[in-house]
Amino acid sequence: MSETHKLSTILFADITGYTSLMQSDERKAMQFLNSFKTELEKTVPVFYGEIVQYFGDACLLTFDSTSKGVACAKTLQENFQKSGLPIRIGMHLGEVIFTEDNVFGDGVNIASRIESMGVPGTVLVSSTVRNQIKNKSEFQLKSLGHFEYKNLEDPIEVYALTNEGLIVPDVNELHGKFKYPQDLEKITFLQKIWSKKVPQILVAYLLLSWTGLQILDWALIRFGISPQWAKIFFIIVTGIIPSILVYLNNKKQILHWNNKIPEKIFFPLNFVLIGLVLVLMFRTEDLGAISKNITYINTDGEVKTQGIIKSEFKKQFPVFAFDPIDKTDSTDYWIGLQASMNISYLLNQDKYLTAAEYVPGIKRAQEGTFFTTVEKTELSKPFKSDFYIDGQYQYKDGQYIMIPAVKNKVNGNVIKEKEFASADLFTVTDSIVAFLRGAVGLTPSQMDESLVLDFDEVVQSRNIDAIKEFTIGYYTYNFVQMDKAIQMDTTWVAPAKFLVEFINYYSLGEIESKILINRIMRHSNNLPFQEQIGIRVQKHLIYKEWKKAEQLLNLQLEIEPNNEDYNFSLSNLYLITGQIDKYIEQALTYYNNNPDLATLRSAVDAFLLKGEPESVITIVEPFLKKDPTNVVALEHLAEAYLHLKEYDLAEETINKILIINPEFEPTMSPSLEAINYMKSNGKPKNDLSKFTGHFRLDHSELILELSVLGDNLQSRGKYQEGLFLFPSRTNTFQRGKIGKGHRFHFLVDEQNNIYAQKRSEYFVRNNNRSGYDWKQDSIIWKAESLLKKGQYNGAYEAYNTAITAHPKHYYLKNHLEHLQYLKRHTEEAVQSKLQRFVGNYREARIWIEDGLLYYKENGNVRQILRPISNNRFITLSRYNFIYEFIEENNKIVAVRSLLHDFEKDEWQLNRDWYYKRTVFKD
Repeated sequence: MSETHKLSTILFADITGYTSLMQSDERKAMQFLNSFKTELEKTVPVFYGEIVQYFGDACLLTFDSTSKGVACAKTLQENFQKSGLPIRIGMHLGEVIFTEDNVFGDGVNIASRIESMGVPGTVLVSSTVRNQIKNKSEFQLKSLGHFEYKNLEDPIEVYALTNEGLIVPDVNELHGKFKYPQDLEKITFLQKIWSKKVPQILVAYLLLSWTGLQILDWALIRFGISPQWAKIFFIIVTGIIPSILVYLNNKKQILHWNNKIPEKIFFPLNFVLIGLVLVLMFRTEDLGAISKNITYINTDGEVKTQGIIKSEFKKQFPVFAFDPIDKTDSTDYWIGLQASMNISYLLNQDKYLTAAEYVPGIKRAQEGTFFTTVEKTELSKPFKSDFYIDGQYQYKDGQYIMIPAVKNKVNGNVIKEKEFASADLFTVTDSIVAFLRGAVGLTPSQMDESLVLDFDEVVQSRNIDAIKEFTIGYYTYNFVQMDKAIQMDTTWVAPAKFLVEFINYYSLGEIESKILINRIMRHSNNLPFQEQIGIRVQKHLIYKEWKKAEQLLNLQLEIEPNNEDYNFSLSNLYLITGQIDKYIEQALTYYNNNPDLATLRSAVDAFLLKGEPESVITIVEPFLKKDPTNVVALEHLAEAYLHLKEYDLAEETINKILIINPEFEPTMSPSLEAINYMKSNGKPKNDLSKFTGHFRLDHSELILELSVLGDNLQSRGKYQEGLFLFPSRTNTFQRGKIGKGHRFHFLVDEQNNIYAQKRSEYFVRNNNRSGYDWKQDSIIWKAESLLKKGQYNGAYEAYNTAITAHPKHYYLKNHLEHLQYLKRHTEEAVQSKLQRFVGNYREARIWIEDGLLYYKENGNVRQILRPISNNRFITLSRYNFIYEFIEENNKIVAVRSLLHDFEKDEWQLNRDWYYKRTVFKD
């Protein structure tokens, strides 16, 4: 991180009494904060100042010119008083350290402490500021005296700006982080003990204790016993020091059992307190072996035993994306991203380590703006280890230059770092991993216990272009780039694994999922143990082998109980299989063990499923107490109020979100509309069960299940979180959320039966979209199942039945047309006709496999094309698509897609999916 030392004028300002105001009148407090920021952002640039950072209700500014800075402070304070804002301002001139996005140094601390002395309406400055403006007639100053500040050797004289309209505080009423200069001689208990001349004995005791600690530490590592015993030993030997000092100070009286001395009470009390501390600190700790054996069944059906380190004894830490050495060049930003991904991946092979990758948003990475030190220290807080890993990178003259660093997670100071350079990215990465294993504190014997394979052995690709495409595609969820990575290296597991998880989560194509997972299984032997188990979990999920998936997920959680992905997967598995009670238990247990925003969503969902919205309010309160502007917590609070029918409170909470961030208006307005409707009409008087059932999306294989929970309607898709819906008009339900708003409008036929729903989604940038989901039943499922199995006669009858029962389902007629086409042509004739369409098209490929015509676009799933005429095909993966082939001079020259317009009941050209044929060899 580049640093610049500079003499600068620092200005601190904050809102007086903001915390208490938040508790008594939160709306007014938010108005004060917004007015405060608006005035700063309007006035500061006029005086050539810079707003460095906001700290809640406070702000840090810098100025190159002291006189401009004081003039700005004067103007700001005058404007704040006109607006009724209780602001205090403090200033200091000194040398500070500038980084890309922050300012550090004693100058900053002094300005902050001077500011804390003020009262609303004051501008207080240090003597260094006063010396710069004392000859400026436009500024009037008054000395308030000299004051001492913590960690500063010399007192500082503070002045108040006394210009008309400004407040000058009474010196006797000043409060803050200071004291008046005076000699405060305090003799502590330890000083008295040392004055008795017993340091030699104490030093000898400490040296012996230190030696004993080293021996104990070696023994614990050697025999694999909990390191907590070293802490217990340390607490005991340090905890009895007061008793030792008292004994040495009163040895004669104690040996003669003088009943007048109080030490007879002190000694037992000292040991009782030590015992209480040990019980409180270690009553829930595992004091046994650090390892355990787990038993599982491998892919060959063999029972295997694996030794693992218990989760609580692993070093757990984050690995942040590396920053570019040259901050002006972010061309190769993917190198910094892959460093976090691959280094953490390789470190996780070590049984003693659990590394979690952290990368910024892709836009920040492309701009070369990675995590700041403040962000890294904040994100590192939940991890047990007292460090984090980051680094720097540069690709120059064909060399990969990388500087990994282990840093203190409290202050970001470097603990260890080292530079590596090579023309081979794999060599550099392997060297970094070897360095970091030692740098994080593993002993040589611990490192020898794990087989840590090299980069190319684990990642399974030496194709740099493929790694680049995968890295960018991974962090942008770009299907096309993932597909390119697979094409560049067909044996590489990572991109295929990403795609299969993505496809399965969104139900984009069961065929593609099965092909990819089987390919992955063939090339996964060198992956870390947990990765291999994870791949098998995916396979069982795809093949709907729920019990096997549940067993393996529980095995993964036995190894890593707090892993977010494993907990999330198991929770969703319980939902898919209808084990609601287990889902609730799993979600709440995980939240109680890891109470943060990531686990809060599932806990909220669990309490709402239990019908306990009051509990949602309870678990949300600590987050809002810590940060009243936490929009995620506010969203959950609004949801709880909706379930409690506290519509005014729900509306007030949503409006608070919009005050904090007005950009959420498009996504949150559906909830406000529903609230207004329910205030006037109440909830629907009719039975909500008419809206329940399974609805298949027009454009994918995803099926949404709508059900009634309590007196609310909920929509839930496989692997996706549930969405409670609230009425906004007749046959319409909706819900606003921070990321995306939803509206479900149910379509009814002449008999007032629901046959479909128009589902609209609203986004922050107003790139809204909508589609139709079709109600399913056993008749439709039977027909489609028979068609997929190739039982065409049975399917023909089933589809006729389905169309009679569901005349509004337009796509059923297409499926029947396909069956009629097959009836009109022999199997040989159909195969001959299909052969005409085989070939490579621009960004698409068509081929025949097992008698079926397959179609695959770059960056998309393969689909089976089923003919309904000589040049038109349908697919069961997308009901609203028809693929039409263009023929010229008896040759197929292009393929294009048609999109169904339900409202007009016609097929329209979808130009985004048009592919012109290129020259190829059959």
